[in-house]
Amino acid sequence: MDIKKILGKPLVIMLGATNKGKTMALAQIISEYKKNYHGKVWTYGIKKQITDELKTERFESLETLETIKNSFIVIDEVGRIFDLDDRKQKKMIDTTLRKISHNGNLILLSGLPTDFKKFLSAKADIFLFKGLRIADLINGSMAKETVLNYEGELKGSYVLDVPVNEILCFNGNYWVEKVAYDERFDTKKDNVSLFLERLPFCEKSVEENKPAELCEEKE
Repeated sequence: MDIKKILGKPLVIMLGATNKGKTMALAQIISEYKKNYHGKVWTYGIKKQITDELKTERFESLETLETIKNSFIVIDEVGRIFDLDDRKQKKMIDTTLRKISHNGNLILLSGLPTDFKKFLSAKADIFLFKGLRIADLINGSMAKETVLNYEGELKGSYVLDVPVNEILCFNGNYWVEKVAYDERFDTKKDNVSLFLERLPFCEKSVEENKPAELCEEKE
């Protein structure tokens, strides 16, 4: 992963639908940054098990965000920290982003395609795309224009079909980065299937490594 190229400009935006590998990509980017550079990393919206593994600082408010200096800041689920549906908040968001940049920070904002309204999308220096429906991108936004102008094999008529182990990047030119799977950052690996078959006796559940609560009681 060419981390310097991915984070080569002050404001980076990652867009992708749910369950398209955004969290794994963010974790890998942070991991590669920490491996190669000495800047402090602050995160918002990323699960604690991942930030503990990566040893990042966490913040929970805009007030704290505006005090951070000379750091790499990663904000996941950007719609949680900024009220993007309230047009009156546009000036506040703009002021906050300028303050963060003025403090010498590098910012990566991540979220759903619908999170990045035209004014916010227009601020991006670099776009990182995961899989998404093209119709979910905001009409007239730089994000949508960037996808529509892409003529590579990942784009169809309705979807941008980026594999979970890849990122489509744009900084004036398009390129693809690979994302290596890392079990430490897979927050869904321990999820239990909701379609495990019920077995006739508890002994068989234990023998076949099935949850005991899924067996039937003996008569």
